[in-house]
Amino acid sequence: MTRLLSALLFMLLPLGAIADVIPVPAGTPLELLFRAARPGDTFILGVVDNKPTKYPGGQFFSARPGTEALPITVKAEVSGKVIIFGSTATRTDALGFNTSPWWTFEGIVFEGAEKTGLKVGLSDHLTIRNCIFRNNGVQGLQTGTSSFGTVTDCQFLNSAEQHGAYVSGSVQGWSFNRCTFAFNARAGLQFNSQGSGGVSTGHSVTNCSFYANGQDNQAAAINLIGVTNSMFAGNSLSDNKAGGNENTPPKDMNS
Repeated sequence: MTRLLSALLFMLLPLGAIADVIPVPAGTPLELLFRAARPGDTFILGVVDNKPTKYPGGQFFSARPGTEALPITVKAEVSGKVIIFGSTATRTDALGFNTSPWWTFEGIVFEGAEKTGLKVGLSDHLTIRNCIFRNNGVQGLQTGTSSFGTVTDCQFLNSAEQHGAYVSGSVQGWSFNRCTFAFNARAGLQFNSQGSGGVSTGHSVTNCSFYANGQDNQAAAINLIGVTNSMFAGNSLSDNKAGGNENTPPKDMNS
């Protein structure tokens, strides 16, 4: 019996079994699979005839940690053509999870959620590569009280109410590199430790492009609240509505 069928029948494999590469047919609900994930598992989300393929949103799981040596990976069979789309009436994020460190997402599109495309809490060492967050109701990515995230070669586009990406809480060690933030209602990227009783520190934002953010004339480009000892270098900022516009040339900053 395959891991996929086992998960769909609410069955968990024995603790300590060998990690799997698990093909996931197009359209399969993801929640039961992710709730059965073990360190080292790789879920390959399939496409049909090389065309964009949707997986249902409104999915949530918790307490499924990977490890540094054996992260849990969710990967598109074809980068940019697997979409975790929308949400249900009771779960307004396309995908959410907490208390699950060491997860990796590669080549996934998070689109059309009522609130957030990917919402993560209490989950350190999140890695996101070559993903697209677009046309979500509030923001593309939101992380709460999660440190040491790595986001590379991603796009954060057209968040309707707030930010492209939002890193909140007294956290440390986030890295954004070669990402694009454009046409978001407020900040392209926001770091905010307000209300957490501490500071947000040790981040790096490098070689990113920030274009036409702050569509509602609030925030814009990069918004920092309670951030210290972080590096912003090699970024391009242009045509942002409330600040960080083309009249403010990008520069290296350590603050």
